[in-house]
Amino acid sequence: MTQNAVMRLTLKSECLRGETDVAILYPVKREEKRNFGSITEVKLQKRKEKLQVLYLLHGNEGDSLSWITNTRLALFAKKYPNLMVVMPTIKEFQSFRVGEEEVPDYYQYLAGELPDYIERMFPISQKREDTLIAGVFMGGYLSYRVAMGNSEKYGCVGAVSSPLDIVRDMAAGRYTGSKFMYSSDELNHDLFWDIRAMVENNLEKGVVMPKTFQACGTEDIMYDINCHMKEFFSKRLPDHTYVEAFGSHNWYSADMFLEKLLNWLPLQDKEEK
Repeated sequence: MTQNAVMRLTLKSECLRGETDVAILYPVKREEKRNFGSITEVKLQKRKEKLQVLYLLHGNEGDSLSWITNTRLALFAKKYPNLMVVMPTIKEFQSFRVGEEEVPDYYQYLAGELPDYIERMFPISQKREDTLIAGVFMGGYLSYRVAMGNSEKYGCVGAVSSPLDIVRDMAAGRYTGSKFMYSSDELNHDLFWDIRAMVENNLEKGVVMPKTFQACGTEDIMYDINCHMKEFFSKRLPDHTYVEAFGSHNWYSADMFLEKLLNWLPLQDKEEK
């Protein structure tokens, strides 16, 4: 029988120039042995196999527990006994280029520092096909940036209700982030922020990119952007999956798409209901 332990860790990060926290949904295999009145003796099974890991990012105004408190993630994850979910707190989704400002660099934190820490602390697989990343809202945009900028590390990337074309989103006046110092024209074709440019650059260099998943509600404020990016991805990426359904830009819709995302991911040893 598999259960999930929820851990919340406080880390000192050089990339973020201070302390941060991360929540972890960890699968625990156990066997009930004997009852002593109201107390049950439980034996934890030693884990022989390495875990797959899913880095799952929240959106604006969220934190490391957003997926736990706003969705049925803990329930869904019970079907996947070899999956560990890592949910960091993110306060900036843009991250300037190195040297522009003394600000926390969440891109480098997610691309290198956090995975290195997780690999040292937990028995996770370091295989590309077992390393997955996804997010909701701005977290989906950042997930694609990290995955496309580090394609050798990630087997799959997913985004739910996300402005995957940040240039188009800024031009429409919807993006409200306070940290961008550039106009949409300046960000166009930029390999640091523009996901389309990152994909084109990878194709030009022959880089093997992760499989991609994209989901959006038909009533979502990001629907037009997602339709636009769906057309781009379908032409440029052979392993792209797009899902849409009636829904808005909220956690209710994110919860619905989360189950579809988990079913799409190549997760091992799925347990039957």
